[in-house]
Amino acid sequence: MRLLSVLACAALSACSTPPRSTPHQFSVLLGARTLDNDDIWAPVEDEMVAGMEYSLVGQSGFGLELGGLASGRFDVRVSDDVRATGAVAEVYLGLRREFVLGGWRPYLGGGGVLLAAGIDNDSGGLIADDEDASAAVYLHGGLLYKVAPSLSLGVDVRLVTGSSLEFEGIEGDADYAQLALVIATSF
Repeated sequence: MRLLSVLACAALSACSTPPRSTPHQFSVLLGARTLDNDDIWAPVEDEMVAGMEYSLVGQSGFGLELGGLASGRFDVRVSDDVRATGAVAEVYLGLRREFVLGGWRPYLGGGGVLLAAGIDNDSGGLIADDEDASAAVYLHGGLLYKVAPSLSLGVDVRLVTGSSLEFEGIEGDADYAQLALVIATSF
């Protein structure tokens, strides 16, 4: 949360600078997330994540973003005969605000997300698995550095909240905190 505050302050101090020379950006995100409801996600609450995002930002620095992310932790040994798998897939659409500070581009974004999640427990041949879906909201911020005319590298911090899931009669959620590396190309 502190990183988002720093990014917001840096971004607000550069409000008069146009964001990027081309309005389109395609990004690949790779990182890790922690699902914050340990009751239904233990022991698979820490997952690797990968995804893609497209953003369209005008000269005002305001724009739209659309993306998809998938995360998972597979075949975690719980005991001698019990293994667990957890996965989350999502699509999101939201608003984006970008700024320019020299070669740096801080950004903030937020909107709605649709999540599909599942848990699978294999206990000595008996498989208990369940899936559910939910809508939620997301907020994220990041910092990109331009390493070439159309290539930027950076980090993205994302929070999702407001989801509601039920697995095998147990209520929970797929809310999470995420940190990802970003490779972005503008066109």
